[in-house]
Amino acid sequence: MNYLSNESIIDIVNDFTEHDSITPAAIDYIRAVFSPIAQQVDQLTSSRAVTDWYQRNLPKFLADAIDYNLNRQLENQGIGNHLAHVKSSVIYYSIAAILERVNSVKIIYPWDVKEEIRRYEQLLILLHQSDNDKLPVNVVINGVPFEHMMSEEFTYGLLSFSDVTGVQYNVTMYGKTLPPIGSIKIFTKRLQQSYEANINGHKYYFDTAEFIQGFMTGASWAGIDGKQLLTIKDLSNGQMLTF
Repeated sequence: MNYLSNESIIDIVNDFTEHDSITPAAIDYIRAVFSPIAQQVDQLTSSRAVTDWYQRNLPKFLADAIDYNLNRQLENQGIGNHLAHVKSSVIYYSIAAILERVNSVKIIYPWDVKEEIRRYEQLLILLHQSDNDKLPVNVVINGVPFEHMMSEEFTYGLLSFSDVTGVQYNVTMYGKTLPPIGSIKIFTKRLQQSYEANINGHKYYFDTAEFIQGFMTGASWAGIDGKQLLTIKDLSNGQMLTF
C-alpha cells in the first residue's frame, strides 16, 4: 500500500487523531516532506537495515511508535512480506505520530504539520525544512504567478482581504487552492484571542501582526488603501490600535 497516497493520509487522520479533516494542501505538504524518508528507506534491503535506519535517524518518539505498532501486529496477526511491511510502517506510523501530536484544531492545514515538525531539530534536518513558521504560497498578481514564503496568519490576512473586497489572487499551496475564508473568522489556536479586526463590518480574530501585514499586502497589490477598510482592537485592554 502507498502510505503517501491521499487515501492513506486521510485514513491516518481518521484512525489516529480527533481532527475533523485535513486540507488537500496539507496532504500534499506531508507527501512532499516525507518523500525523502520513503526514498531512503526504499533503498534498504533487509528488515534489520530498516530498523537500524529509523532507530538511528528518527526522533525517539517516532522510532518507539514504529516499534510498538510493528510488535503489536506481529503478536496479533503476523506479517507476510516482512521487509515491505517494515518499510511501509516507517512512513505510516511516522506520519501518524506527527499528526497525533498536532495542536487541537478541527481542520489540519500545512502550517499545523510544520509547527509539529519544528519541535524536533532531527526532523527538520532529515526532512529539509527550515526552522520558521513560513511555507511556500503561490499567488497570481495581475496575471503573473509568484511564490512567496508566508506564515499562516499572513496568508489568512491576504485571504481576508479577498473575502471582503472580492479581489482574488488565486492563492494555492502545493498545487491546491486554499479555501475562501467564508464563515471561518477565528484564526488563532488559542482559547483567548489577542486581536479583533473589523473589516467592512466583518470581524476577524487573530494573534499576531502577520494577519494585518497579509491584509495590507493584498490591499497594496490591488492599489487600495487598506487602512481605510479596517480597525484593530487589542482584546487584552480593549484599546483601538493605530498602524
